[in-house]
Amino acid sequence: MELALSPEEKQVQETVAKFVRKEILPLKKELEIEGQIPEGILKGIKDVGLLKGPFPRKYGGADATFTSLAVGLRELSYGSFVTGWPTFENFMLAYPLYKYGSDFLKDRYLPGLISLERMGALAFTEPNTGSDPKQIVTSAVRKNEAWEITGTKRFITLSGICDHVILFAKTTSGLTAFLVNRSQAGYKSGKRESLISWKGLDNGDIYLENYICPQDHVIGHVGQGFEILLDTEAIGKVLFSAMFVGLAQRALDLSIEYSNARLHRWVPIGNKFQMTQYKIADMAVNVEGMKALLLVACAEIDKGKNVFKRAAEVKLFVSNQVKRVAALAMEVHGAYGLSMEYEIGLLYSQAIAAQVVMGSMDIQRVIVAKETLRGRSRS
Repeated sequence: MELALSPEEKQVQETVAKFVRKEILPLKKELEIEGQIPEGILKGIKDVGLLKGPFPRKYGGADATFTSLAVGLRELSYGSFVTGWPTFENFMLAYPLYKYGSDFLKDRYLPGLISLERMGALAFTEPNTGSDPKQIVTSAVRKNEAWEITGTKRFITLSGICDHVILFAKTTSGLTAFLVNRSQAGYKSGKRESLISWKGLDNGDIYLENYICPQDHVIGHVGQGFEILLDTEAIGKVLFSAMFVGLAQRALDLSIEYSNARLHRWVPIGNKFQMTQYKIADMAVNVEGMKALLLVACAEIDKGKNVFKRAAEVKLFVSNQVKRVAALAMEVHGAYGLSMEYEIGLLYSQAIAAQVVMGSMDIQRVIVAKETLRGRSRS
């Protein structure tokens, strides 16, 4: 399979990389600690228009590829994970809205989401489940031409500052996806979490108390929620993994820089100590492997292939390797890796989040194993 980027995709990569070097890297520590994106940087992200890539011009998109979005988000996350969240979260609503939503919903909500003028979120996880739809407690009851939704969602990123949410609730016909507006009565932002990976990131509970959702705000068909969830999360895993590939590249680059600058008896440790070289070699190979598998998955998405298994492979591989790369980077930096003057400790605390966010490692292993045993080991 050809893994080279098209000229258009390469241009996206270079444009975002230039923006990151000029605008984001100088403010990286403040961005990661505070979790807030300054208006100037947010405007720059909007101007780049990453999320426009895979969506039609009719809704403000660019009729480009999913690969262009993933490569651009990878570069953006190289600079700061915080700056990548709005694009990722908006995709997690815009994608199912475009694929399953009515023309009314697409016309009304997609332009604002794609342009990042409005913020989106996805709400499935609850206090008692993060992956099993049979344990969902949040319910939607039909009330004339609307639905009354009651329940609690947990660990929902941007749920306290977003405009719109794709929210999954059980109905008598099965799991159903609803488009919910934060500003509407019955929606309440609950306890905010303080996460070790992203201390300032808005993440927490949603309380729905007799929230009235119009019938025309059902995404897809009533009872189609599980299909929508699986599809959205599969594509989302690939995009989420792209962010961690960017993080891994940053950890590698910083380790190379440190190995060339840190001296032992006037000789750079990267030139003097083979164990440092071994670590750099392992990191470099792992990063290249992550990039390659990511591009394979992106190419399959652009061709319209089912990536249910491939997405789990990407998530499993990237989650394992980004943690290893970050750990090796910590070893290269020694005690300096623990210092807040360096980025490495922060990168490590973020890398370990890949193990649990967007599906646990064990869930990915189960998916890959079952699909492989069914004879689906080849694309």
